[in-house]
Amino acid sequence: MSSAVRERAQPAFVKALAALIWLVGMASLLWQIHFWFLYLQISPVTPHPKTGQIYPLRVHEQIVYLTRQELSRVDGPWLWIAFGCVAMFLLLVFKLKQTN
Repeated sequence: MSSAVRERAQPAFVKALAALIWLVGMASLLWQIHFWFLYLQISPVTPHPKTGQIYPLRVHEQIVYLTRQELSRVDGPWLWIAFGCVAMFLLLVFKLKQTN
């Protein structure tokens, strides 16, 4: 492979990888929003130690109580959302470099 072809292939790979990470980040954001509103509707507003719903989650000025597993569904996607934001930044940087 010539160096010119390699130089073009590397940014294309980085752009594709950044786009994939961005897509996963946005899907994670939608996943999290879905569970926030789901748990707001179905979770108790007081702790229930017998069912394990003792972990507070604040949603729109209301506190509901979740199990540890439910809370991990809400808290887990934040890492992917952050990766999605970084990927979007990388896509914008590559776009700006191409226009200059």
